[in-house]
Amino acid sequence: MSNPTSAAITHVLHNKQEFPFVRGVEDLLVLSLGTGQLFELSYDYEEVKNWRARHWARPMARIAGDGSADSVDQAIAMAFGQCRNSNYVRIQANGSSLGRCGPNVDTDPGPNNVKMLISIAEEMLRQKNVESVLFGGKRIGEQSNFEKLDWFADELVLEHQRRSCRIAPTVAFKQAASKPT
Repeated sequence: MSNPTSAAITHVLHNKQEFPFVRGVEDLLVLSLGTGQLFELSYDYEEVKNWRARHWARPMARIAGDGSADSVDQAIAMAFGQCRNSNYVRIQANGSSLGRCGPNVDTDPGPNNVKMLISIAEEMLRQKNVESVLFGGKRIGEQSNFEKLDWFADELVLEHQRRSCRIAPTVAFKQAASKPT
C-alpha cells in the first residue's frame, strides 16, 4: 500500500466498538508521512527499447506507487475538507531535492547511502510544506515541514492533556477470546 493513511482512517471511522467517540474526520488528528518521489527519471529510448518485463518491474511499481499515494492524499484532503488545516498533515518530500538518489536508494544499507538519506531527510524538513488543494492540485504552504511537525507534536501534547482529564477511555479495547482447551 503506497499510502496506508486511508486504511487507518477507514478503520477508525468504521470501528465503533474500539473508537466509540469518533463521529467523523473532525474528531481525528492525522499525520501522513510520505517517502517522497525518489525519481524524476526519464528513460532514453535506445537504452530501454530492448528491456523485458523484469527490467520494467521496479520502475513501473514506483510510477504506480507515486500516483496511488497522490490520489490517496487528494481523497483524504477532500474528506477532511475545511478542517484539514487543523486535523490532517501530509509530509511529502519535494522530488527536486531527491534527484541525487540512485536506483537502489531504497535497498542499499551502506553507510554512504544512509548518510545521503539523512541529508535528504534534513533537507525535506526545511522545505515548505506542500498541501493538496481541493480540485486545485498542490499548493506550497507558508510553513516548513519541520514547523508542521512541530505544530503536530504540540497538538498531540494538548490532546494527551485533554484525555488525562476524561473519565471515560477514548479507545475501548476488545477482550481477547479465550481459546478452547
